[in-house]
Amino acid sequence: MVSRRRDNAQSIDDLLNRFLRDNGLETPLQLDRAKRAWYELSPMISKYTQEVYIRGDVMYVHLKSAPLRQELLMAKDMIIKQINRAARAQVIRDIVLR
Repeated sequence: MVSRRRDNAQSIDDLLNRFLRDNGLETPLQLDRAKRAWYELSPMISKYTQEVYIRGDVMYVHLKSAPLRQELLMAKDMIIKQINRAARAQVIRDIVLR
């Protein structure tokens, strides 16, 4: 039996990404990854988080602790980078901590 390589072979990752993009599912998936990334930053952050939602490219986070809010404000740029890395896209431009 002769083994032939197909010229139109594509990786499953490429096919899945194209399917998600074509069906309008890529952005909701990225936003869900971003929200999950917030809770995975640290158990302490997760413990003091009341609510996380995203409007446009801004993530709004309601926290129970004012000292934690101040500490996170100082690290906001780094947190945005981590969340976007986890989402595998530039979905978050700013974080509003309340």
